[in-house]
Amino acid sequence: MKQNDNIFVLALKLFVICLVIALGLSALNYVTEPVIAQLTETAKKEAMEAVLPDCDLEKANENVYIGTKDGKTVGYAVNVVTQEGYGGAIEMIIGFDEAFGITGMEYISMSETPGLGTRAKDESFTSQFLGQQAKAFEEIDALTGATVTSKAVNGAINQASEMAKEAAK
Repeated sequence: MKQNDNIFVLALKLFVICLVIALGLSALNYVTEPVIAQLTETAKKEAMEAVLPDCDLEKANENVYIGTKDGKTVGYAVNVVTQEGYGGAIEMIIGFDEAFGITGMEYISMSETPGLGTRAKDESFTSQFLGQQAKAFEEIDALTGATVTSKAVNGAINQASEMAKEAAK
C-alpha cells in the first residue's frame, strides 16, 4: 500500500510540474504572438516596397497588391508561400512590372539548409529572374546541391506570376 501511495504522489507532482510549464508556455505565447505578427507584417510591407519602389500599394486580394503611380498601374507585389522547399515552407514577396517582368524578390521566411538552400537568397541566383518573365525550371540555372530549393523558388515565381495576372484582369 505504501508503494502505491508513493506512485500516486509522484504522478501528482509530475502532473503539477507539467501543468505549470504548460501554463507558462501558453502565457508566453499569448504575450509574444501579437508582437511576432506585427514584425512579420512590417517585414512584408518593407519587402513589397523593395520589389515595387516609389509607388502606392493597394490590396487587390489576400496575396496581391497593385502598385500605382500617378493613378496608373505600374506593377504588382505578390506574397506567395510554397511548401515545396527542402526544409519546408518558403515565403516570398515577388514584384512584377505591368508586363509581368520580375522587378524583385524578397524572402520573408525559409528553413532551407544553411550554405546550400539558403543560397537562393544570393544575388547570383536571384539576378537571373530580374527583368524576365516567369520561366520553366529547365530554363533557369539551379543551385548546385539545392535543386529542390531551386525548383521551389521557381515554382513560387510561376505561381506568383499567375496570381498577378489574375489580379490584373
